[in-house]
Amino acid sequence: MPSVSVKVMLSDRKEILNWQIHPVAGNPSLCEFFHLLATGGISPEVFINNNYHDFLLKAKVGNSLKDEFVNVNIQCKLNEILQTFGNFVLFELQIPEDYQPPIRKEKNAFRKLMSSASQLSLPSFQLPKKPNKKDLLRQDIVEWIRNNGGGWNGRSAVESTGKSFINDLLNAIWYIDTCGIEKMKGRAIHPPKEFEEFFNRSDPSSYKNTRPKFDYDCVNRHANLLFGHLNAPWMEKSQFTWLCPLLEKLSKCLIEYSTYLHEQNIEISRNHQLEIPVRSIDDSVSVKVFGDIEPFVPSEPSKKYAFIHNLPDYISHKFGIFRYSSGNNTFHACFLWRVDENLSDEDITSKSYTICNQLKSKMPVYHTRFMRTHFKNKADLILGIPTKNHQIRTLYQELTGDSSSASNMTEKEIMLRTKQLLINGDDKIIVDLRSQNKGRPEQYAEFWNYVKQYLEDHAAVDDRRHGTVVHLSHAISVQDLIDQVKKICTPNTLIPSKQWLRMQFSPNNETVKVSEYYTGRLDIKYMVQARQLHVKVGEPNFPVAAVDRGKSVIVAKGMTFAVADHDFTKCGLIPSVIMHAEIPESINESFYRGSVHVGLKDPIFEPSSAARHATEPYDIVIKETNKPFLFLYTDGGPDHQVKYIRTQITLISLFLALDLDYLVAVRTPPGHSWKNPVERIMSILNLGLQCVGLMRQEMNIGSEEIMSQCNSMNDIRKAAEKTPSLKENLKENLNPTITLLNDIFQRLQLKDKNFQTYEAATELDMNNLWDTILSIDSTLTKEDRSWADIKNKPIREFFDHCCRSRSYFFSIKKCGDVNCGLCLPIRSPQHIFDSLNHLPDPVPANSDHYKNFNDVYGMDTNESYCPSIQMRKVKSDKNKRGKQRRDKQMPWTGNAQRAKNVGITVTCMDCNKLRCLYAYKKITEDEKAILMAYLDTICYTCGATFICQGSEDLLKESSQKRDIDEVLEDDNNLSDMESEDEQEEEEVSKDSSKDSSKGEVNVCTKRNDMGQNLRDVLSKVFVNAALECYDEMEKAYYSANFLPVCFNCGSVEYITPVPEKQYPYCESCTADSDVKIKTGKGLKFSSGATQSNKRKGKRVRTE
Repeated sequence: MPSVSVKVMLSDRKEILNWQIHPVAGNPSLCEFFHLLATGGISPEVFINNNYHDFLLKAKVGNSLKDEFVNVNIQCKLNEILQTFGNFVLFELQIPEDYQPPIRKEKNAFRKLMSSASQLSLPSFQLPKKPNKKDLLRQDIVEWIRNNGGGWNGRSAVESTGKSFINDLLNAIWYIDTCGIEKMKGRAIHPPKEFEEFFNRSDPSSYKNTRPKFDYDCVNRHANLLFGHLNAPWMEKSQFTWLCPLLEKLSKCLIEYSTYLHEQNIEISRNHQLEIPVRSIDDSVSVKVFGDIEPFVPSEPSKKYAFIHNLPDYISHKFGIFRYSSGNNTFHACFLWRVDENLSDEDITSKSYTICNQLKSKMPVYHTRFMRTHFKNKADLILGIPTKNHQIRTLYQELTGDSSSASNMTEKEIMLRTKQLLINGDDKIIVDLRSQNKGRPEQYAEFWNYVKQYLEDHAAVDDRRHGTVVHLSHAISVQDLIDQVKKICTPNTLIPSKQWLRMQFSPNNETVKVSEYYTGRLDIKYMVQARQLHVKVGEPNFPVAAVDRGKSVIVAKGMTFAVADHDFTKCGLIPSVIMHAEIPESINESFYRGSVHVGLKDPIFEPSSAARHATEPYDIVIKETNKPFLFLYTDGGPDHQVKYIRTQITLISLFLALDLDYLVAVRTPPGHSWKNPVERIMSILNLGLQCVGLMRQEMNIGSEEIMSQCNSMNDIRKAAEKTPSLKENLKENLNPTITLLNDIFQRLQLKDKNFQTYEAATELDMNNLWDTILSIDSTLTKEDRSWADIKNKPIREFFDHCCRSRSYFFSIKKCGDVNCGLCLPIRSPQHIFDSLNHLPDPVPANSDHYKNFNDVYGMDTNESYCPSIQMRKVKSDKNKRGKQRRDKQMPWTGNAQRAKNVGITVTCMDCNKLRCLYAYKKITEDEKAILMAYLDTICYTCGATFICQGSEDLLKESSQKRDIDEVLEDDNNLSDMESEDEQEEEEVSKDSSKDSSKGEVNVCTKRNDMGQNLRDVLSKVFVNAALECYDEMEKAYYSANFLPVCFNCGSVEYITPVPEKQYPYCESCTADSDVKIKTGKGLKFSSGATQSNKRKGKRVRTE
């Protein structure tokens, strides 16, 4: 019912009635509504004057008290005015000067008492400040009775009888609604339709509870209370004639349902005592033979066509059908088989029953409790010892095929555990099964306590501390964990098997079926090692774990120290890996073979740069092989970005210094550096750094005082500029640490070949390499970083003569002319050199595939068909159009809170930027697990969005982006990603598929096979489809407390400390004049931390 706020005043601004809110019944005009208001027809408490109706001058309507009011004709309908102009109505009266108000006759007190006693009233209930749904339902019931003319005479009757009736009716309706009105309707018990508006308000799932079951005693109690009110004398009064039949029908419904519950309880108790199954298969089976499918075809033509069209071809023949129903919707089966039409009816019947007997043996059987109890008693008598419930239940089910479900949650848990043990096929693990009897201690409780004690002392806490699960890094295997825990256990402690201990871990992936067998008792799990390494180095006498924290580790020969529990240290070492791959005879063989060279650099005074990366391979190439060809495959980071002029200049320097005939530097596509074989070396280094703690040696007093005042690498660099000796002293004191790590790395192997180490390139080495390029252009400087800096210099001629630059590779090739003044003569044989060409660009064969490499090698191509280049053209076209606003494909605006509701980011496979996922309400942990599992199966690109449209595709691409889909295995697909046919990767893939099949993991990556649960999740989660790869990071990303990254390019290597009120930027973007540094309110970042808080969201990389 709508409501309106009303004020009445005279034309001379005198106030008669201040602003009050009143209900609007029906759709009266403004004139009619004022008449009811003036005469007390709307509210008895408000009475102005019967004669004032004739003095109504005009009416005004407004949307709020502050807005300007608009004059309205008093004959307009009130509801239409309220919907259009607002809910505030001002009535203005003009009373004639000769008007004499009538003299009211005073009523005596007795008549007033009699009048109030005969007036109908309803009880009033005080609403709390935050009323719940039950409080609002009570108010609706009172309003429902008032609207139908109900009420009680006298205040005492209202307070006693009225309140009691309304509360009893409220409790009955609320109980039915909580347990589920649909359950009653499912038993053909329908409450009166007049009560329908009061149902579907109680939702136990909103406070994380399930709907309770109807209880016979509760239903019967509510019915008797309502019948008690029906027998009361006040129910026979005229104002309740409309209520009596409705209440009677509702009460009878409750009685009928309570009778049904009582009969079901009796029947179930009787079934439990039966010595045979409740339902026999013979009684539940029906067999028929049909000549055609007409009996099954719907009558409606469209449905009939769809039914026949979807049936197999052979269904048009004569067929038999076998139906089985176990009852109570537990299990239903329907089998069809083709019948030979040439057989006689007798033969058809005989063969059909043969088929039915075979099917009967496969149908589930449900035995009674008495049958299982009787079997247990006989087993105890024969064995002479009491058997455990889980043992005898499992034996009974295996011998008889009993498919009865568990009677309670504890029994269900034990049945699942027993099934898990049988699947493992380990006799020891069955002995490990703990007893479920109450009051008895667990068999391995003491061992679990020792494991937890060991973990508290030796576990490596997660780097970001955003969970309770710790990483098992000190114990490399399960057996190693058992051996180490044994050392701290008492002599008589029972030790479980490896399988049973492994089942106590937390599962790696909670969404797969195998995870249901893990108990999660111990907060540890196997984790994949990270490929990025930053070796932390602690202060003197204060060692820090190299890659993990919070445990005792070996830091020197024969000595053990307790390492510090720090996330950040002043000093560190960065391992760089150069793999000199052995090129196989065939491309189908593995490139993951060769000599591995590891170098350690101090990130403070030896930062990563393009010049350093080009200088370090020089000595390795000179020592191992000095061939005239060099092929570099890098991870595509900022220092390996072959599109940058500074990187190209350093590659030219390396080309000249080695006197190469041909050099090619290729970078991986964004987000696909894992395809580089050298990235796998990082996991081997990680193993070597396990259980290693590091600290630097102590410097002189002056240098240590300076170091104590520095809190970051920038502080140390600035201090070294003022005190040059600090740089030398720090390098000297880090040398023992570097020597220790080099000894560890040299013991590591790849294919039975030990790693080698090298020293980081010095400034002298980089200057020597730089001098080689000065031989062709002496005007070059190290500050030349862009094409604009060199376009008018002599080096430009070398670029045009020998180089080819593309988005993903940079190649340099001599011209082969002996008399050339730019490049030296070739070193390789002439016939081999003549067969070399620059790498070709992708050329489409058709709309779906590229041409083969052999077809385009040697052709003069360009990169106009590269997908990333095509996207830049789209960007340019969009910038020209300018004003057209891109559709975000979200029903609301994404903000920080809605990003927190999901807590996951998705990574673009093209630009490697993190994009937020939004949800209007916080998704559950189950929904988050489904979403994460799905994101692992797709390749996301900026501009794509998730759209759920029933059976249609779950993913819809924006107008200029390609579809998100699984990456096809065809090498010729139009994609930025290069295929890599490596034998070892194929073996890993095969092993992974075997493990998946053994674990019964069904990972479905085809969109047509996605389940309803995924559709429900994707209907709630959105990504901003208006974003493109050239767009900056979303501001909501930082407000949602995700890990800070560069605001322009998304790189995690941003410059610290970040100035206050400024977004983080990396070094490359800061040096780029085209990048505008942006600021925002309330921004404050610390090194490696989220904005003004620790990391709260969970970050997911989807590549």
